[in-house]
Amino acid sequence: MVSLKTVQAHNAALKTLAPGLVAVFVGGTSGISLSTALAFAHHTPSPKIYLIGRSQSAADTAIASMKTLNPSAQPTFLQTDISLLKNVDSVCGEVAAKEKKLNLLFMTPGYMTLQGRDETAEGLDLKFVLHYYARMRFIANLLPLLTTAAQDPSIDANARLSRVVSVLDPHVSVRVGGSGALDFSDLSLKHTFSLNKCGAHAGRR
Repeated sequence: MVSLKTVQAHNAALKTLAPGLVAVFVGGTSGISLSTALAFAHHTPSPKIYLIGRSQSAADTAIASMKTLNPSAQPTFLQTDISLLKNVDSVCGEVAAKEKKLNLLFMTPGYMTLQGRDETAEGLDLKFVLHYYARMRFIANLLPLLTTAAQDPSIDANARLSRVVSVLDPHVSVRVGGSGALDFSDLSLKHTFSLNKCGAHAGRR
């Protein structure tokens, strides 16, 4: 495990990066994503931060905290339900219309359930969407912006930042004996869904 001192030293070094870093936090109004967004706002100069979530009131609180931590931060809330991939495409389009680059894509959406398959209007399981499909769609849609940040000629190569962070423990059994196997005959688990299979499929990228 990384020591607290190492983390603190890394965070302090973020202030040396170029101002105006752009970050997207999916699920950014609560939990790990919000905590990371607040730290990002605190430790980087004049960041542009997009919080993607469902709760306007939670977003308002988060944005107020960011402005207190760093008055130069520019937080924006994009309200949507990412359990539908059409909404993922739409919100990615909003980001792409406003930005030419993206330095950080941070994702933590999840759904805890003991029920079986729960199909969305698009015919996909809700848990599987949040743990896999939506995350992969965000990466695919925003990859051009991430690539631009990685290749930015105006910034020294050693100081460029272009990262995707996906926080997820889709299959607890990884810690107790194995992650399971992919069912190549039913990758979407339309016919053979189980929580164990969903965890195994979501965890193998």
